Amino acid sequence: MDEDPEDPAKDRGIPEPAEFFRAFGLLGFLGGLGRPGAPAVFDVLDVFGVDADWPESRQFTGHGHDRTTGDAHVSLWFGSPLFDAEVPHVTVFSGSSGNPENDEALERAFGTCPHPDGEAPVAPPPSRPVTLTADGRALTFELWRAGDGERWVARGRVGDTVVVLSGVGTEPGELRLTRVTGPAGFTTPFAPLG
Repeated sequence: MDEDPEDPAKDRGIPEPAEFFRAFGLLGFLGGLGRPGAPAVFDVLDVFGVDADWPESRQFTGHGHDRTTGDAHVSLWFGSPLFDAEVPHVTVFSGSSGNPENDEALERAFGTCPHPDGEAPVAPPPSRPVTLTADGRALTFELWRAGDGERWVARGRVGDTVVVLSGVGTEPGELRLTRVTGPAGFTTPFAPLG
């Protein structure tokens, strides 16, 4: 990678997205599911993220694909590059309809929320509806709030994609979700930051 004095990320050794994905063997999945002629994940799954106005970093945090069933998912993080809990953040999971990972993503999201008695409930509390904007359309999602009222989890559908969000420091109804068409503009939490 060439040194560019105008780009502080290069000074810290943060790889370009394509360089990272290639190094971790993800470029095949993101760009062609690892075999010639196979569609890119963004061609087989509508992936959603927070719109471009989000003021903090945007990170690719995980993915999966079952070639037998066609199930696919992508996880994105919008927040501090160092996962600073004091900075507003949102995680966005996009999964194909019927993907067992959708329920696991919801369970993981509930696990990030503090509970008043310190114990995770056996079943989630009742949800209430919240309206989020996705691809310019107002859609109803299920919303759960943690005991502290700050953290929340939401789940809904955008077409055939199940979207699970969790966040703190921002209100879910204020978010605008947009389709993510590729890895450009995202970093990775695995890249060195300093």
